[in-house]
Parts: sequence; structure tokens; C-alpha cells
Amino acid sequence: PDGRKACFEIRKVPYYDRVGKRHGLMGFGRDITERKRYQDALERASRDKTTFISTISHELRTPITAIAGTLENKLVKNEACEPEELSALYDEMLRLGGMVTELQNISRLDAGHMPINKTLINFEEFVKDFVVLFEADAETRDITVKVEYADKLPYCYADPERLKQIVLNLVSNALRYTTDGGVVILNAWADKENFIFSVADTGIGMSEEECQHVFDRFYRSDRSRARETGGTGLGMAITQGLVLAHGGRIEVKSKKDVGTTFTVYLPLYNEKAEIKKEKAEAKREKAEAKK
Repeated sequence: PDGRKACFEIRKVPYYDRVGKRHGLMGFGRDITERKRYQDALERASRDKTTFISTISHELRTPITAIAGTLENKLVKNEACEPEELSALYDEMLRLGGMVTELQNISRLDAGHMPINKTLINFEEFVKDFVVLFEADAETRDITVKVEYADKLPYCYADPERLKQIVLNLVSNALRYTTDGGVVILNAWADKENFIFSVADTGIGMSEEECQHVFDRFYRSDRSRARETGGTGLGMAITQGLVLAHGGRIEVKSKKDVGTTFTVYLPLYNEKAEIKKEKAEAKREKAEAKK
């Protein structure tokens, strides 16, 4: 009656009278909806694991092959590496190191071991400290980066290191998928419950179906362009994990050939809630110490 799907297991057995004459069949049914749901979840997890191993093997093989191939060629010819070759090898090493770091972040988020040490942050001053990191890349491609803030912006309650990672991931992603001459806008404001910031671009955009998978691991809406710019397909999964670890949420809106906007909602500082949380944490630690 409520529109939900249910699964039932039906079994039929013959029944006989006292002299052994068969009179027909008896049917038995039982609800196996929960069991089917768990089975589907296990199968999905198994498929995801297989895809994960296959994808990461491919992603790691690419820089390793480039490094090994170049060095082997030089060893065979007994030649020294040219400066431009060393630069290319160094870039591949950075790519490899970045991939390993992202895998470590994913592992920590999955295990719940990613430390989140919240503090009150002046978001405007905070962004000024690292805005230069993405402005340089934008200038080389004639992309305009705008930073806009609402009046009387409250403090953002977050882990500074993780908040920086979230902002950089979103802006880097916007730059990666924005064509030369485009615009990327970082905007911040607040409502009664959340500190909110968004990163919007005038890039290639995504379809509705692509938006549904944008936070999946190793998903890239434009694989050829992502490979050119060094994307691994883990950035958005990590970003979502970090936002969730703050008790927040992240949303995406996009239109093909128009652009994409990611919006992050982080709960504002609530003194009563934080005191209650600290007491609960202290109580839990005390209980664990007694075990």
C-alpha cells in the first residue's frame, strides 16, 4: 500500500492423504525483502571493490610506466637525462604521490579515522592565505577567478586544514573543467543554521545523470580532459567525505555546456550543542577506559 517493493520466497510441496494418495500442492511463502536487500548490498560492494582495484591499478600503472620507460631507455643507451626529461619525471612522481595521498584520505574517511579539529574561522581572511595557489593557474588560461562574500559573514566552524582541502578541491575541479577565458566564482554566505559557500564555473557542465555519479570514486565526466590535467577521479569523493565528517552536506547543480555549481553547507557554531557533544565524548572515553 505504501508503494515499496517487497520480495517473497514461495515454495510448493505436494500433500497426500492417509493412504498416500496425492491430492494437490501446498504453497508456503515468506518475506525475504531484508535478506534480498543485504544480498544486493554485498554484490554491489563486491562489484565496487573489483572496479576499485581495476581502476587504481590502471591509474598507478600510467605514471610508473612513464618513469620506468624513460629511465630504462637512458640506462640502455648509457645517457644522462636532459633537464626537460627530469622535469617530466618529476611531474609523474608528483602525480603518483598525489594519488597515494588521496587513497590514504579515502581509507581514513572510510575507517572514520580522519581527525576533524574544528575552530572558528574568518573565512574571508582564511581564503586570502591560499587564493594565490589557484590564481596562478587561472591567469595562464585567462580564466577570471572571483571571490564574493555576503555582508556580516559569520565565522565558519570547521577544521582549517580540511576546509582548505575542500575549497582547493572544488576550485581546482572548476578550473579543470572550465575552458580558457571562462569564469570561476567562490561565494560565501550564511543562513540561520549553516555557513554556506559555493564554487561556480562556466565550464563544460554535466548532464543530470553525470551529476548523480559525480561523488563516486574514480568518476570523471570528461575522462580525456581529466587525464590531460591530471585528475584521478577521487577529488570529489574525498571532498564529500570531508564535508560529511564536519556534519555538513554538499550539493551539485549543473547544465551541459553552461557550467556547474557545488554548494557546501557547514553547521554554524552552536555552544550548547558543542558542550553536549563534549560531555558525551568524555562519557564514552570514560566507559571505554573501564573496559
